[in-house]
Amino acid sequence: MDHILLIDTSAETGTVALATGGKVVSQRSSSDSRNFAAIINGLIDQVLAEENIKASDLSAIAVCGGPGSYTGLRIGLSTAKGLCYALDKPLMMHNRLFLLVAQQYYKNLLKYDNYTAILPARDKEFFITTYNNKLQAVQEPTHAFEADIQPILAETAGTIFVTGSQNPYLESLSADGRIHVEPNDILDIHSWAHYAFQQLDCNGFVNLANSEPFYLKDVYTHNSNKTNTLNK
Repeated sequence: MDHILLIDTSAETGTVALATGGKVVSQRSSSDSRNFAAIINGLIDQVLAEENIKASDLSAIAVCGGPGSYTGLRIGLSTAKGLCYALDKPLMMHNRLFLLVAQQYYKNLLKYDNYTAILPARDKEFFITTYNNKLQAVQEPTHAFEADIQPILAETAGTIFVTGSQNPYLESLSADGRIHVEPNDILDIHSWAHYAFQQLDCNGFVNLANSEPFYLKDVYTHNSNKTNTLNK
């Protein structure tokens, strides 16, 4: 039986979960974001002990690579990498935008032609991604200025389900009759576990040495005329 440890410290509430056979069997969460670095290893020990699983029994470790809190992302990724190096396990790193899209896709399937996730970056700046109803990328996870969002969506044919953080701008997008807006920026750990096991089956691992969090870099902060695709 395969076991995957899932780690998400990209938001205010951090979560560690153990999934077995595609289902979450143990989970711990904490809203003490200032102390993620101090408590994350304890949370991992708890979920493993609860199911009497040793760290060496894990098949892989999956981490949410952002976008999100700069410090939180680095804590989560460094913890996941440290475990992978020590245990000789593969690493999976999943983009938060994609995970938000996937959890809505799993609920609605072919009801919409496309699924978009939008999260705030800074004032009038966002992260955006769009996938079609085959979970194929239409727009890779990208940093975009507010003025770029509607042109990006206008180029997407068919109906669009938009999810992400609740804010007036996101809700204003529903003025386009093709777009259904349903804000939700909370990761569904069960959907993530389902996706992680799909990736385990097809060796969807990342390079352990070169993987880095998904966040804004200085090179992307001074161009207001076009979008910029960030490396995962």
